[in-house]
Amino acid sequence: MIENSPDEAFLIQRAFRKVPHPATVFICRNVPDATCYLQGKGVYTDRIKYPFPYAIISDLHMPAENGLDFLRWLGTEAQFNKIPVIILTGSSAPAQIKEAYDLGAANVLAKPPTLPALTAMINQLAEEWCTRAIQSKST
Repeated sequence: MIENSPDEAFLIQRAFRKVPHPATVFICRNVPDATCYLQGKGVYTDRIKYPFPYAIISDLHMPAENGLDFLRWLGTEAQFNKIPVIILTGSSAPAQIKEAYDLGAANVLAKPPTLPALTAMINQLAEEWCTRAIQSKST
């Protein structure tokens, strides 16, 4: 997960702990940190401690580089282009949403205003990812 707000990162981690699907969430506070995580650079060289992600959730609006910048970078890295990226946003700017999809986002979702709504959204995403993982293992 790429999220610069400690409060929102805490809420999302808490929501993941409440879903019935096992998931470990690693928080990267900005785009450069996330790119190092994916490339296994710096503190992220240990893939036992920092496993390769099955999916990425990124905030759209962050200082400096944002979720769109991350999608642009990801589009230049062929080894990572199969990872689904979900963009979370507090705004509904149609141009940014369209750009996120054009850059390869699997989905763009509004950040729910409450923990129960956030937990329900995370549960739905986890269910989809678990189903996708099971299907990919059987093929």
